[in-house]
Amino acid sequence: MTPTLRRSPVALVFAIVSLVPQIASGALTFNVGGTWDTDARRNAAVAALQAAVDRYNAFGDFGNGNVYVYYSSGIPTAQASYGGSMGFGGTWPAERVTMHEMAHYLGLPSGNWNSLFSTGSWSGPIAGRLVRQFDGEDAAIRGDSIHFWPYGLNYDSEGSEINKQRQVAIVYGMRADLGIGSKSEPSPATVVTATASDPIGESGFHFQSRWSDTHFAHPGAAYSTGDFGVRTPASGSSFRFYGDSLRINNRNDANGGLLFKGTGTTAVTTIPSLVLDGGWIHHYSTTADVFRLAGLMSVASASTIRAKQGTIDIQARVVGAAALSVPATDAPAEDARYVRFLSADN
Repeated sequence: MTPTLRRSPVALVFAIVSLVPQIASGALTFNVGGTWDTDARRNAAVAALQAAVDRYNAFGDFGNGNVYVYYSSGIPTAQASYGGSMGFGGTWPAERVTMHEMAHYLGLPSGNWNSLFSTGSWSGPIAGRLVRQFDGEDAAIRGDSIHFWPYGLNYDSEGSEINKQRQVAIVYGMRADLGIGSKSEPSPATVVTATASDPIGESGFHFQSRWSDTHFAHPGAAYSTGDFGVRTPASGSSFRFYGDSLRINNRNDANGGLLFKGTGTTAVTTIPSLVLDGGWIHHYSTTADVFRLAGLMSVASASTIRAKQGTIDIQARVVGAAALSVPATDAPAEDARYVRFLSADN
């Protein structure tokens, strides 16, 4: 049971003043009340809540709840109730802890939570799609009667920036699957372009910061590379691009387009609608790694597929009347680095 504490007018005024620039229609807000053991702990709670609500408001519509935040020495760690309050005790109010508790405040768990976990993994389609997008086509969300993982931010070791972003996305998806949140995509964008090339270790398949709408790739939107490079995930798992389409239209040859960075020989990269519009596909892993590309490939204008560092197996059906060029590799006498069209439809 959540303790009832006297709300301190001084603390409440402090919280309201700190929130004035952030309050907007349909946005999560908070206020800090009660008696705190130290100003340092209360100030840490304010900072953590501000960062948490800013992140939630940036990546989804979670309604306009106002979270009452308090301290009680009788709370072993931290706690929150659905649509109610959030309390801190033995755990320092850092952002990772606060975001974990925010998921509880937003209704996880509630409703048919247990039935959606009845098979051992989450059966809701929206959050299930997101975890596959983040971790590969074999990934699943696991959980118990209270918590979920991955991306539940259950431990400090999970508190990276990308994990915080993905936690918000998963919470949004789980709320949709539970019927307590919007089923609309967090981003209303239908046309999205890359704004920079993916750095080493990151991929536009499951990182969001280099898409023009600053959201993860999502159904309902058409994507294009422009003169930037979109990497496939650096993984031995199979991945799918979850936008409606991906247009490869770079005009800067080796410095942009679609770059394969996967590992192994069995994983499949699926792009349901890959449009080659004057751009380049590159193999940028090693000769031991095979780029197996599935889906539908449409050749809209003269484009290039370059097996620079390994073999590319095109399992996708290929349509379109424009030219495809396959340039010589760095080692043309080597029995490797092929471009092979394997679909029976080709």
